[in-house]
Amino acid sequence: MRHRSADPRQAMTALVDERLKLIATTRLEDVAGLAKVSSEDVDVDGRKVALSVWHEALVDGGHLVVVQAYRPWILGLGRMHADGFVVDKLNRRRPATREELAPFL
Repeated sequence: MRHRSADPRQAMTALVDERLKLIATTRLEDVAGLAKVSSEDVDVDGRKVALSVWHEALVDGGHLVVVQAYRPWILGLGRMHADGFVVDKLNRRRPATREELAPFL
């Protein structure tokens, strides 16, 4: 998968949004069946970006899904972007809060 943008931040945001929208349209059973984490390398403007999907089953029966993009730079530093949503056991969805996203940023 290749993405192009004049602004690397916009490209990473678009990449995360695209994957998140794809997952958000799936059935509750499919969300519940996601692996705890899955990752792939994606080319963004000729640079490698690690795209990860994180899934956490919540104690109330819901699920937190976070899509995270990380572009390494130097000595382990890099640029990170993440967004996500929570789906409850009745299949109601809401955006993840800052607190829920904090461990992924």
